[in-house]
Amino acid sequence: MSFLRTVLGDVRAVDVGICYAHEHLIIDRSFTTFAYPEFLLDSVDAACVDIAEFRDAGGRTLVDSMPCGGGRNVRKLAELSQRGGVNIVCPTGVHLALYYAPGHWS
Repeated sequence: MSFLRTVLGDVRAVDVGICYAHEHLIIDRSFTTFAYPEFLLDSVDAACVDIAEFRDAGGRTLVDSMPCGGGRNVRKLAELSQRGGVNIVCPTGVHLALYYAPGHWS
């Protein structure tokens, strides 16, 4: 059986539904938000408003593309998924060097 791994567990592929494939739902304080303060998205309550709009329009799955070390918060993503009634996928990965502190990759 095909499945999609989400922050709350595996979901059958047939249950994925309408999917937004590149979102930034939560960006906690990090070097990224130090360098780009306007990127700060740390409120679960505020994100729930946007997720409700997506869900109410028929959306079922979101892929949060915030990379490791850039402000990702998996616990908040799990809370969003539970409260918002949508699937959230949280892939691993890194981003461009400018989103990390100098020397991060040394």
